[in-house]
Amino acid sequence: MVNWKYYEKRRNINFETFLKLRNIETYEQFCAELNKLRIIPIEREEFADRLPKKVEKEIIEIKSKPVSKSIVPPKKAKRKYTKRKKK
Repeated sequence: MVNWKYYEKRRNINFETFLKLRNIETYEQFCAELNKLRIIPIEREEFADRLPKKVEKEIIEIKSKPVSKSIVPPKKAKRKYTKRKKK
């Protein structure tokens, strides 16, 4: 059996993505899923520290999005050369 840190680096897996894709919300669910994969889980304290904070992310996303009243489509680029005529 390999430990979680080795598995995470070897497979290039993001912790938050792993939890989201497998619908894991608690440490017990995390341990059960890793036991199926024969992986040694991380400690409960480290799991709690790495657990994504949903409330903070939503606030950051709301603040970072600019509010635009009207959406203006981009202007079409003009040709820099003349079009060749067909013979």
